[in-house]
Amino acid sequence: MPPLSPTRIADRLLWASRLPDPGDDEADLRFQSDLMDRLISRGESRRLGRVEDVEVVHVSFDGDRIEARVQGSRGDTYETRVTLRPRPGHKCSCADWAQNGLRVGPCKHVLRLGYDWRENVDRKLAVLDF
Repeated sequence: MPPLSPTRIADRLLWASRLPDPGDDEADLRFQSDLMDRLISRGESRRLGRVEDVEVVHVSFDGDRIEARVQGSRGDTYETRVTLRPRPGHKCSCADWAQNGLRVGPCKHVLRLGYDWRENVDRKLAVLDF
């Protein structure tokens, strides 16, 4: 992921503070962080390079599934989901995911949700480790 400007870092920290609570169970938080790492590692380099072009605008979490609306680089909004349990997976309503999501890997919208969620979980783990 490319380096972020100080303004962008401040914006992301503010946004991350508004993400849903990922829970308090340390083992589950580590599972979530590891799952997001695996998801991100499946991303193609051209998609990983474009995650800064999209913005997560709303997130909900029910303990098993992270659902979000993600605004694309052209202003369209997509319904994006990362499933933790019972079987990990991801899905997005964008055309790229429909065409390539299962064959090539996650689209930039799913990757952005993965990055943001991992930051959220890692922040919670840091508090628990304190």
